[in-house]
Amino acid sequence: MCKSYDVIVLMSKSYDVIVLMCKSYDVIVLMCKSYDTIVLMCKSYDTIVLMCKSYDIMVLMCKSYYTIVLMCTSYDMMVSMCTSYDVIVLMCTSYDTIVLMCKSYDTIVLMCKSYDMMVLMCKSYYTIVLMCTSYDMMVSMCTSYDVIVLMCTSYDTIVLMCKSYDTIVLMCKSYDMMVLICKSYDTIVLMCTSYDVQLCFVLIFNVV
Repeated sequence: MCKSYDVIVLMSKSYDVIVLMCKSYDVIVLMCKSYDTIVLMCKSYDTIVLMCKSYDIMVLMCKSYYTIVLMCTSYDMMVSMCTSYDVIVLMCTSYDTIVLMCKSYDTIVLMCKSYDMMVLMCKSYYTIVLMCTSYDMMVSMCTSYDVIVLMCTSYDTIVLMCKSYDTIVLMCKSYDMMVLICKSYDTIVLMCTSYDVQLCFVLIFNVV
């Protein structure tokens, strides 16, 4: 038993500790070498860790955050089920995540590499993304912002219909926009290159 910093240690070599039970922090550790810990049960944080090497953790069940992690190497996490954030991740390598279902944010992601996301359905923001590479997004349908984007490469966007801003854009390269109909600003722009604007005609609506 251990009470108020009373620790039961079986072996300790250069801060590599083997602890059986500690009640002050409620930690049960089997082996820890150079801050690579193997924890069986921890009640204060409600974590169950099997193996952790150089902050690469393998967690089986964590109740406080409700995360179940199977294997995590160099912050590349493989999560089976997470309830508090409602995230189900299958494999994540170097922040490249594969998520099957996430209820709190309502996102379904299939593959994401280096922040290049492939999302199938997202209900909270109502976005459906097919492929996104280096912040170049290919979106099929988005309802909350009402944006339908076909392809976007290096911030060059091809938009078919956008209801919230009422814009229809065909091609935009390096802020050179080709817009067909834009209702919110009542403009129709065919081509705009380096802030040199060529207007075909401008729709002027009666504003009450």
